[in-house]
Amino acid sequence: MSNFFMNNILPYRTTSLNFSFLTDEQVNKEMNDMFSYIDSIPNDKKITKLIGIKYDGPRMDFEAMIGDQNLNEYIFIFNDNYSEHHSAKKGGGNAKIRKYNNYSSLLRPRSFGIPTGKYRNGYTSLNESILEINQCILELVKLIENFEYKKLIYSIDNIGNALIGTGIFTVNPVVLKYITKCILKLCKNGEYTNYSSSYMNSPSIVITDEIINIYS
Repeated sequence: MSNFFMNNILPYRTTSLNFSFLTDEQVNKEMNDMFSYIDSIPNDKKITKLIGIKYDGPRMDFEAMIGDQNLNEYIFIFNDNYSEHHSAKKGGGNAKIRKYNNYSSLLRPRSFGIPTGKYRNGYTSLNESILEINQCILELVKLIENFEYKKLIYSIDNIGNALIGTGIFTVNPVVLKYITKCILKLCKNGEYTNYSSSYMNSPSIVITDEIINIYS
């Protein structure tokens, strides 16, 4: 791990708060601390190419895509169940690729889960979820650094909308916007494009603050 990541550990209060239900004020502080932390990461440590995938058939199935040799340099982000995050157990929906994550036996992980729910329920607010989400975002940042990932694939709500998509869980839109903003910030100044089975000729755009702030 580089000196940057050794010396810039986000001052979280997860131990003292014990993953409890936070007040709105505490949530805002967690959000702002995370955004400031991601913004402090040097550009050469960030993702340079981000692809959003709208699932609309087998061609856009993450388990099939992860076996595509042309996508070997990408890490795939799937919607995780926090209660199973620290495992390599195959899940439902795009969490079927959990078995390729950093808790598997793979020398170079191909997937990583960001939680959108816990047990069998989607998150209903950031008050109940932001500490769990942020813990995983920090884990992702370290994974990107350790394995020098530069390309990332994740599921989107729709073509033309970078909002993270969901399938199994019903998730509060505020939670989805927060996760999306964190992902986009990790890729700031990089290239973004999106695909579906019926939309394969997508133009690329640069991920700017203007685009990121759509998800505030």
